[in-house]
Amino acid sequence: TIPSSVTAIGEYAFYGCTSLTSVTIPEGVTAIGNSVFSGCTSLTSVTIPKGVTAIGDSAFYDCSNLTTIHFAGATEQWKTIEKGEGWNEWTSSSLKIICTNGELSSSEA
Repeated sequence: TIPSSVTAIGEYAFYGCTSLTSVTIPEGVTAIGNSVFSGCTSLTSVTIPKGVTAIGDSAFYDCSNLTTIHFAGATEQWKTIEKGEGWNEWTSSSLKIICTNGELSSSEA
């Protein structure tokens, strides 16, 4: 559980947590650091609040089972998030980003 007082998730915070299957990031978080969930091979879904404005380099690198990101904002807002280097290289082509007003594939994001 990530406390609601957290405003940023620092680099490598959950790196290599192979037992982690899902994460709900609390509303107060605005930034997700580099490689935060990198190597979390059992991770299947992540819920991201609408206040997030940046997702760092390789944040979800080698998350081979990640299929869904739930974003609490609209698709237009998702597209304005600053995403780290190689977003389309380290996300699966089957990844779906589900926003409050629709769904995007990783290549559209």
